[in-house]
Amino acid sequence: MQHPSETLRQEARTLGDLKTAGYQVLSVREEMRTNLLRMLAADDQILPGIIGYEDSVIPDIENAVLAGHHMVFLGERGQAKSRIIRGLISLLDPYVPIIRDAEIPENPFVPISPQGRRLVAERGDEVEIAWLEREERYAEQADEVAAVMSHKFSTSLVLNSLAASPPARLHDYETSPLDRVLDP
Repeated sequence: MQHPSETLRQEARTLGDLKTAGYQVLSVREEMRTNLLRMLAADDQILPGIIGYEDSVIPDIENAVLAGHHMVFLGERGQAKSRIIRGLISLLDPYVPIIRDAEIPENPFVPISPQGRRLVAERGDEVEIAWLEREERYAEQADEVAAVMSHKFSTSLVLNSLAASPPARLHDYETSPLDRVLDP
């Protein structure tokens, strides 16, 4: 069972309740894939409000999610990268169970922190759960930090792929809209 019903969310209070209901936690990739398949079957848009990418970027994103691929969004300012990423939150389940008393949101079936493992070891199926909303599962960094990190990552990504190649031309979005020559 995935995509918990409102009834399950209201009634399940412990790990044992989840197990009795047959609830299974999927990896984020599987969760996104399952929800995308559901949306495609219902003919729902996965990224409403994103204009101009219906025949190019959005089908590529759908294919990447269906195949379980990692994605990197590169492009100039104003090309909807952040908006697309925020829109992908719609592919997460509306709620997921977490260990109620843990310091960090943690999967009650497979806790990873020492505290979460201790709680499950001590309380077993009586570990109390809470439900985390999809919007609480996503966080953004400040735009300036993300832009710098994105630039450095994309530069590193491109330069690393150019190992043993002659000097390449790479667009530098930080200093100039013109191309500049970078030494490998």
